[in-house]
Amino acid sequence: MTHFIVHGLTSAAGQALNGRAGRFPDGQIHGGLELDPDSDARLPCSLDGVMENKSLRRTNLQLLPPQHTAQYGVGVGRNSLRDTSFNAITISYLDRSQTTTVVSGGCARSVGNLTAIKALLRTDPEPGRPLNIMATDLNVSIALSRAAAGKQVALPPPLATLLGDVSGLIARRAAAHPAPLVISFDPHRTLPDHRDGLNTVRGAARVAAVKDGSYHIYPCPHESNLDGLEVSYIYICIRIAPFPTGYRMRDSVLLPKDGSYHIYPCPHEPNLDGLEVSCI
Repeated sequence: MTHFIVHGLTSAAGQALNGRAGRFPDGQIHGGLELDPDSDARLPCSLDGVMENKSLRRTNLQLLPPQHTAQYGVGVGRNSLRDTSFNAITISYLDRSQTTTVVSGGCARSVGNLTAIKALLRTDPEPGRPLNIMATDLNVSIALSRAAAGKQVALPPPLATLLGDVSGLIARRAAAHPAPLVISFDPHRTLPDHRDGLNTVRGAARVAAVKDGSYHIYPCPHESNLDGLEVSYIYICIRIAPFPTGYRMRDSVLLPKDGSYHIYPCPHEPNLDGLEVSCI
């Protein structure tokens, strides 16, 4: 996937997008126009933090060719909901090497992203090569993208000091060599429907379920994850669960929209780790 940085927009609305990271929408081919830096063609662009695609000129996009770009993913997580500390990790997409830092306290995802990126940039990885760091916090990715574009940025405490540290490392890297740096947003677990490679139909059902409120959150019934939570999307489960006698498929789809359903552990011996949906 090709990432880019927006630059050179002059309108008031456009200037707010300068420095923003983005990518071309999946599956769209532009006849090679995206590879011609002098092309004046407009291309559809998906920008981090912007809901709708933007039509931008190729001359306003600084591309990071995938074959020449060093890519690192950021992950912030904990082994159990009972844990009060988080592992903040960066991992190379090339050789799978990792840097790990432990963080705790409030705003752990944001603090973890900044801490992990700080630890990575202190080593100045891949000097002279374009660098794409994929953060899992949107506010952090946008703030650092703007910092990489030379803009003044600010985040509230407890993020302000860390933001200043990382911004300083970004400036130091830019002074050492001109290779572009992108801090893009890649949330890992929350993907648009068109990026759901396993089952795009199921992805569309998830989107519809969330819009209609047709989902249910409940304690995880699996013994190894009793402190966790699971989410059931009714538009998916309703089609694979046994239907109560006398209900048709259409009724079973309509009833969840009104909240007329109940989710419970499956009582059938072959499926004790599953769930059933009862339309009330």
